[in-house]
Amino acid sequence: MIKLIHNNSRKAHAEGRDSGQFSDRQTLILNALKELGQATDRELCDYLELPDMNCVRPRVTELIKKHLQLEECGTRCCPCTGKIVRVVRIKPWADRNQLEINYA
Repeated sequence: MIKLIHNNSRKAHAEGRDSGQFSDRQTLILNALKELGQATDRELCDYLELPDMNCVRPRVTELIKKHLQLEECGTRCCPCTGKIVRVVRIKPWADRNQLEINYA
């Protein structure tokens, strides 16, 4: 999978991770979304094999509101609950000077 990530974005993420800005769980979620592209909270929970949805939901909300790393990009019907749930992804950067990174 090929992702376009701006150099400044990569630097900010690395600085946040290295400075302790992101918790271990937030870093797991960011890494999972690099692999999945976009996901619901339940899909993240299942992918990370976490025992409870409360391990994911608050961290995703923090990454959206506090750290501005994620964004809601749509909704879909959850096959487990039948309810409409949010879908999140790592924010795409609008700058045309993107760096191509291969996440093979």
